[in-house]
Amino acid sequence: IRIPMNGELFPADMPIMTRQDFDNIANDCNYLFQTKAGLVNATYYEHLRALDPTEGLRMATADKFSHFALMTNDLIMFDRVRQLEQERSASASEPPRQRHREFDL
Repeated sequence: IRIPMNGELFPADMPIMTRQDFDNIANDCNYLFQTKAGLVNATYYEHLRALDPTEGLRMATADKFSHFALMTNDLIMFDRVRQLEQERSASASEPPRQRHREFDL
C-alpha cells in the first residue's frame, strides 16, 4: 500500500511521525509553558487565558497531542500483553482461561 502525501507516494511502512517530530512538539510546549514573564508559576489554564491566541493554540495542541500519543502507546502495550498471553496459553498444556468481559458506560 502506498499513501499519497503532498503529491508524492510514500511506502506504507514509513512512519507518520518520527521520534524527532514528537520531540519537536514537546519542545514547543516546553518553550511556551512557564517561561514567559508573569507566567513562571501559572497554571495551564492561566497560560491559555494570558498567551497570545496563536501561542495558546500551539500549547493546547501540543498538550492534547501528548494525550493522544500516550493513549496510542497504551493501546500498543495492551496489544503486546494480549499477544504474550496468547503465546503463553498456546505453549501451556492447560486449557485457556475463561475470560469475562464487562464494560460499564
